This record gives sequence, structure tokens and C-alpha cells, in this order.
Amino acid sequence: PGLAASPPLYSVEASLEYGAGLVTARETVAFTNLSSQTLESLVFNVTPAFYGAFELRRAAVNALEVEHMLGGSILELPLPHSLPPGASVVASLDFKIAVPRQGGRFGRGPQVMALGNWLPLLAVYRDGRLLSEGQERGWERGQYVDVGDAFFSQSADFLVTLRSDQPLGVAHTGDLVKQEDTVWVFEA
Repeated sequence: PGLAASPPLYSVEASLEYGAGLVTARETVAFTNLSSQTLESLVFNVTPAFYGAFELRRAAVNALEVEHMLGGSILELPLPHSLPPGASVVASLDFKIAVPRQGGRFGRGPQVMALGNWLPLLAVYRDGRLLSEGQERGWERGQYVDVGDAFFSQSADFLVTLRSDQPLGVAHTGDLVKQEDTVWVFEA
């Protein structure tokens, strides 16, 4: 029943410089601790870091700037205060992505840019029924790999605003709730 409580809410404001292959974004994540444990940090999967394409400019929790640790594709934000079960925080990440010239689910070519898994997403916290025999309680910290199912994430709600420096056709998940010129707003 606890897992049915409010999922994370990701609110994203992103600007795309299409020709340069640059995305500048602010991601805000409202997170409620649904585990039975008090948490000391938040852990994110950051696919662009695997490609050397991610630059974190600022990280904050409840508007307090925090230090971060990026190890491979895993980003950890220490919480300024312990987060007991049922309590909530809001984390924000200001980042830049330099999309590499390559094919696949994250890259760009002459006429297309693929931004598969471009957002830092909270890792799953294994606790209770999410623990299998032999697993340890805690954040799932598997590094990204570029084949198969690289990672999994908790279901969440998303509100994404994308601004582009030029007109584009945008393929997307979720619902397009608004579009004016080179600004798109999606909900998922």
C-alpha cells in the first residue's frame, strides 16, 4: 500500500541549442520517502554521464545547495537533514548536456537528435517487498551500460517544458499539453 502513495514528480525546464547539440536544464524532483528506513542521501541514474556528456552545475535539496558525488553514471546528493519514512524533500539539479555525435538512443546525427534517458532519474530504493533474497537494503547503484536494459526506475510523474532555438519535429512520450512556436510542454 505504501508504494501507491505519491510517486516522484519531475518538473523540467530545458533549453535546446539544436545545431550545437547542447541541452541546458533545471530538473526539480519532489520525492517522498516511501521506504521503512531513514535516508541520508538521494541517488540518481545519469545516462549522459556514461558518455562524458553531463555537467552538473548546481545541486540543491530544499533550496539548500549540497555537494554531490558523481561516480560513473551514479549521482549521489547528501541530504542536509535525515529524511524519515513518510517525509518529503525537493531536489533540484541544474545541468548541461553536450549530446555526442553518435547513433543509438542517446546521440545526434545530421538530421536527428535522440535523447533517450537524458534526465537524471532517481534510482530505486530497495526495501521491503523490493528486496530479493540476498540483496541488501538501499539505493540500487548499478552503473549504466549501453546495451540491454541499462537500469530501471520507479514510476513517476513528469512535467517537461522544452524550448528550442529553432523549429523542430519532436517525438515524445506523454501528452503534449501545449505548443507555441518552439516551446513544447509535456505531461506524463
